[in-house]
Amino acid sequence: MGSPVGYCPATSSHGGIITGPITNTFADGRPICVQGAIHICPMKKHGASQIQVTGFTMCDGKRVAVLGDRCNCGASIIEVSGSTFS
Repeated sequence: MGSPVGYCPATSSHGGIITGPITNTFADGRPICVQGAIHICPMKKHGASQIQVTGFTMCDGKRVAVLGDRCNCGASIIEVSGSTFS
């Protein structure tokens, strides 16, 4: 089984918000997170950075982000689907 897909919008391991391109694909009634999503980190001097997507599954022409994918500040996706996997 693959990794659970991330939601967008969602929260990160740093408590920040992951937002960004909204897809037409949903998991559990919520849009999934794809390449190009931005993490807005609340930690001092971290700012905003893109999610570094590691998976190869595509959605709307972009790679799907999964549990554990990280941002430049070190935060990772933690709010994921319990039923949809990549």
